[in-house]
Amino acid sequence: MKLIGRCDIDVSSQFFRKPRLGDRPLFQLSRRGRREATSVTKTFLCEVAIAGLPYHDASEPEALDDFELGDELVLEREPENEHDAAAIAIQTPEGHMLGYVPKDDNAIPATLLDQGIMLTAEVSALNPDLPNWGRMMVKIYQVLPAGR
Repeated sequence: MKLIGRCDIDVSSQFFRKPRLGDRPLFQLSRRGRREATSVTKTFLCEVAIAGLPYHDASEPEALDDFELGDELVLEREPENEHDAAAIAIQTPEGHMLGYVPKDDNAIPATLLDQGIMLTAEVSALNPDLPNWGRMMVKIYQVLPAGR
């Protein structure tokens, strides 16, 4: 099931159990500086437009030239965010702030992150000609060690 712009998922199923990661590294840096998954399974949760993109590090449309489809992004919970207690920041692996998972779509991913479930995001669409909303889309995935 593909959901565009909504993260409506039943988190009560066994599918969303907390992963037991042990000491196995989940990611390693490639030579190009991008993070590549090793021995993991990614399960698609939802696709969203990045909220607040014009106010952060990729505010100019030309900044999108630095991204490619499939580039991995980092999701960082911000429970102390004064505007949204369920806020999830979207950043590059180097820590550059891009924006947020939209407020209308962040409740379930925030709950999963709060439960210790690992999520990741990747660039799914780049639309530099759009004024703001939808300029960059991301897919959000649950990450589990392979074989789970």
